[in-house]
Parts: sequence; C-alpha cells; structure tokens
Amino acid sequence: MVTLRREVLLAWDSRELAPLASQLRQQGWQLVRQSLARLKPEDWPPVGVVELRSARQRQQLEPCLSRLRQGHYVAITDAQTLQCEHMQHLIANGFHDYFTLPCNASHLSSTLGHALGMSALHPPAHHNPGLLQGNSAQMRQLREHIELFAQVDMPVLLLGESGAGKECAARLIHQHGQHRHGRFVAVNCAAIPDTLFAAELFGHEKGAFTGAGQGRQGRVHDARGGTLFLDEVGDMSAASQTTLLRFLESGEYCSLGSNREQQSSARIICASNRPLEEDVQQNRFRLDLYHRINVLQLNLPPLREHPEDIEELANHLLAHLPGKHSLSTAALQELQRYRFPGNVRELYNCLKRASVISNSGLIEASDLQLTPPVTRPETIRPLQEFREQQEKGYLRQCLASCQGDMSQTARILGISRSSLYRMVDKYELTHLRHNHQTPTGA
Repeated sequence: MVTLRREVLLAWDSRELAPLASQLRQQGWQLVRQSLARLKPEDWPPVGVVELRSARQRQQLEPCLSRLRQGHYVAITDAQTLQCEHMQHLIANGFHDYFTLPCNASHLSSTLGHALGMSALHPPAHHNPGLLQGNSAQMRQLREHIELFAQVDMPVLLLGESGAGKECAARLIHQHGQHRHGRFVAVNCAAIPDTLFAAELFGHEKGAFTGAGQGRQGRVHDARGGTLFLDEVGDMSAASQTTLLRFLESGEYCSLGSNREQQSSARIICASNRPLEEDVQQNRFRLDLYHRINVLQLNLPPLREHPEDIEELANHLLAHLPGKHSLSTAALQELQRYRFPGNVRELYNCLKRASVISNSGLIEASDLQLTPPVTRPETIRPLQEFREQQEKGYLRQCLASCQGDMSQTARILGISRSSLYRMVDKYELTHLRHNHQTPTGA
C-alpha cells in the first residue's frame, strides 16, 4: 500500500497565521513554507494553503495560476475579500477550496487530507495521457483531420460532448502546427464573468478599475506566437460574444485602460459542448461570431458511438497510472456495456478509482463501481409555464426580425411599447433591443 507524504505548502506572509502553522504541524503535516513575494511553484507539494486577502497578493499569484489549477490548494481569505468579484473569480478558478478567517485548524486539516487523497487520483494535467486513442473508423478519421488542420493557420471549431477530448484535440493541432513553438493557452469562457471577460483576455493597465493596483498582460498576449484555446464558447453571454467578435474580426485589441492597439499573432481554436447551430437559430449565439470561428470544424464522437475502442483506450490509460494494472475479462465487458455519459474523461476517472480500490494488479468488475446514470422521467409542465416559454420564443424571433427596434416590434405584435418593454424585462431579453431608452408612454 502506498503511503502519501503529508506535506503541505504554506504560502503566506502574515504573522497572525503563525498559530495555524503550529496547529497543522501538531496534526502531522510537514510544512513547506514560501513567501508570497518569492514563490517557487516547481517546489510545491500537491496540496497547500495560500493567503489571498489583497490585490497585491492576487498579483503575486498570477504567474502561478497554472500550477494552482494542477494541484489541490486552499485559499485563506476573509469576508471583505470575498465581496470582490476579481477575488471570487480567482478562488473559483484556481483553488480547490477556501476558508475565511478565523480558521478552524481541524477542519482545514481534514480538507487538506481529502485533497491529498484526490491528488493521488488526479495527477497534474501535463501528465494526462492522450484521450484520442482507438482504431475505429471515427477515430482514424478524427486523427486524419487533426493532422490536416494542423498544417493550415485557420480558426478551428471543436464540437462534442463534455469529456470527449476537445482540449486534447486542440493540443494536438497546436503541437503539430506552425505555432507549436509558442504557448498553448486555454481559457474557459463560461467561467469568466462579463465584467472580467475583456480584462482576462486583453489584460489591463494599473488603475483601469477598482482593485487594479498593478497592470497585467491578458491571455491573448500570453498566447502570442502560439495557440489561444477558447473553451465553452457556447456558454458566453451576449456581451462577451460581442467582445470576442470584435477581437476576432481584426485580430487587434487594447488592454483595459489603454488606447494602444496591439496585434494578436495567436492561432484561434474554439470548442463547445452545445449545438451552436441550434443556438444561432434560437438567437442565443451570434450568427456572425459563429461564421468567424467555424472555418474548420471537427466533431468529436461520444464514446458510446465507438465502444470497439474501449479496450485499447483502457489499456492506454492504465499504462499512465502508477503501478501495473490490467482488466479482467468481466471488467472489460462491464466497460463495453456501459454508456459513459462523461465519455473518455469518465473512463479515465473510473480506471483511476479502480486502480486504487483493487487489491491486486488485476482490476475486477466490482472495482469499477459503475452505476447507471440517473435519468429523470419526463414530467408534464404546468400550462402557464408552457405558454410563457412559447411567448418568450416568439418574442425573441420578433425582436431579431426587427433588429431590436422596439417600436416596429410593438406594431407587429399589436401591443403598446410600454407593454413590450415589460415583456422584454420579464423574459430577460434586454440584450436584444437596440433602443434602450425607457418608454415614456404607450
């Protein structure tokens, strides 16, 4: 049995946290201390505690964001800090968990212990194996297209369910293309609030907004000469879609608070697990943005459509886990019968779990712990809910047909402008109207 070393990173500078360090040491943790001013992420253990209570500390952590996301680190903060949207975004996207002061050492130690166990099951992302293995016709064709698309510098749109390997495909395109010597920068568009989207992509100058104590380069700058991977573009708001479209149309951008235009040299690859064509038809996604990103398209098949690849995939994934493991015949049959709603990512996590549970190198069916996915029976909705859904859809179509002109839309619908404004507010369609003035009468 493998014993995990109970090492914990303590990255803070406040003396008031010294008693917490002593309490963690008493509970059996080996302390790895680092100052926030002199962080060395290459020396970090897989779990740790990081102080985050000021804009300065946020800036000090910026160069270490990728390492934060790879491990299981806990932020120590306070109630006032949690009111800042920038801090909320960093905690949500960079940390495993957070504690507010005053902090209970026993609860913190328990969370760190759980995180340490998670780190054994989920190694850093750069150790993850490729998820596009298999000899089926679908996978052979997918790899051929990846190799072909890598040779041309055009935008690529990757479509597929969660866990099907979209980021893996994007990395392969990057690694085999002319931008391979630059960085591969991944951005989860759905995780960035509207108010931070432009700053995250393009950076900001000192004082550009409240809390911007220092300037920072954006993700577009980080990807110069490399690849900018924009994941979950289908979940962006209308405002963020507009911001992205303006950038993609010209390749030029300005950091927040600056008038100096910069030219991007990054290749753009986008991905979505949503049916973007349907979103365009329903006016949830801009048609012009869809055409801008959909020059070359790759559709990644769900695992249930090529179950003949499961054996090769499983053996490939097991080879990247600690120790030597193999599947029993019954375990393999169990995997081939399962539908895998989480696709290849779920298969990988299943094998990680089984490799820990198994008492020997041979993984049995019981070690997989597969359960059928929970499905909810279709229910009959109330009539009022159905009517409102139909009304909202029709109103959306009329606004789009009239290009957001409220007066023209009201005439078509045969209602007053004030009634139309109330309906637009009720159904949260204000982003579709172009004349945003408040109605003064019917």
